[in-house]
Amino acid sequence: MQPYFSIVVPTLNRCDTLKYTIDTIIDQDYESFELIVSDNCSSDETESIVRAAQKKRANIRYIKPSRTLSMSRHWEFAIKHVLGKYVAFVGDDDGLMPDGLIVSEKLLKEHAEPDALSSLNTEYHWISSPVPHHSNIARMPLRRRTMKLDTSESLQRLVKFDIDYHKLPNLYRGWISKSTLDKLSSKTNGIFKSCIPDIYMSIACLGVIGSYYFTEQPLFIEGVSGNSNGAKISQSISAEKDFFLDDSIPFHSEIGYCNTIAFIIGECFFQCRDLGLINQNLEIDPINIVKASLNELSYIPLERYQQRIDVISQYAKKHNLTEQYDSLVAAKPYIERGASPFPDDIWFEEKMGFEVLAANCKLLDCKSVYDFFSLFKIQSSSAYIILNILRMLAEKNSEIHKNHQALNQVAWMENSLSWKLTAPLRGLFSLFQARIKYNS
Repeated sequence: MQPYFSIVVPTLNRCDTLKYTIDTIIDQDYESFELIVSDNCSSDETESIVRAAQKKRANIRYIKPSRTLSMSRHWEFAIKHVLGKYVAFVGDDDGLMPDGLIVSEKLLKEHAEPDALSSLNTEYHWISSPVPHHSNIARMPLRRRTMKLDTSESLQRLVKFDIDYHKLPNLYRGWISKSTLDKLSSKTNGIFKSCIPDIYMSIACLGVIGSYYFTEQPLFIEGVSGNSNGAKISQSISAEKDFFLDDSIPFHSEIGYCNTIAFIIGECFFQCRDLGLINQNLEIDPINIVKASLNELSYIPLERYQQRIDVISQYAKKHNLTEQYDSLVAAKPYIERGASPFPDDIWFEEKMGFEVLAANCKLLDCKSVYDFFSLFKIQSSSAYIILNILRMLAEKNSEIHKNHQALNQVAWMENSLSWKLTAPLRGLFSLFQARIKYNS
């Protein structure tokens, strides 16, 4: 029988996080899925970890290419093995929410099994997170709305950088139907045609489907660890060099390589346009790429900042935007990250324009994505109850919603209105911490 879901975990020499990712998947109270771990020729204990997991679940497959492949080539190899009706790729430091598969199937069937379903996922930074001050920080969505989005409108917003790419159809920590993937493959003789396969897929799907769904209810856990490609590359030039192999798909010649989301979106856009997946007359204004890229440069190491500034400057010069570029840079000079801006317990933030609850998970003794997963595994657990109390408070307390801007400053100003407004929530969290210590 065809499984409803295929979950693909591509991995290379990351057994230290992979085992916890696998545990969040095999501990699902759900049966109609297959887990495919695609080992890109690891030299560590990856295979033995997968073999051990296979003894717990029969629906786990271990596959391996004949040699180490670049990211897109590896994903292309792995996706040929999927059998499920819906497909998701999950990073080897990511995870599923405890009810991730049950809720995913429910939402898909409620909406007549659309071509794609993406979500505002929970975010967990491992202790090893390379992003400064984010070690053991988590961000949890507070709402549960689901909305239908038009692909044409999303594409129009994307070229203006008016929509977060996570809100597009997502194969990476999101579901895309196998029929959509087959349709895309038949059009382009393969699935992944960019060296950045996740963002490429989000844009490519806009060319083959008419609409899709996005939910604020988290289905996956977006893990950020010392293994995470995106986080490592953002902080280290050497990590960036290690990412590109000899068989990597070249960056599109229309836009020079720069490790900002804006440049990557531009690269994937041009690849999709060349392939005829999107309207040939649709353009990205170069000034929008410059502006969006400069907005991404806060609080990164000076060496990385200068490297990116040099590329953005060259791109601006190529498009006769030097004067505008100079003005933008002057208005937003480099700021070196200082002490941690985060409180010690909980606070509110925005993620993709939605309200999320952020927490320092050292209070909860989290050391892995599976520890974080376990906080919400049982609906009667303290974590589940407390999170729902916080969610209800956030929904009911109009003062909190009226003071969004103040809430976003809670990390910076201890005496701000937001700090006072969240006092009851922080008190509840402290109570929760005390309960954990008492129960242990």
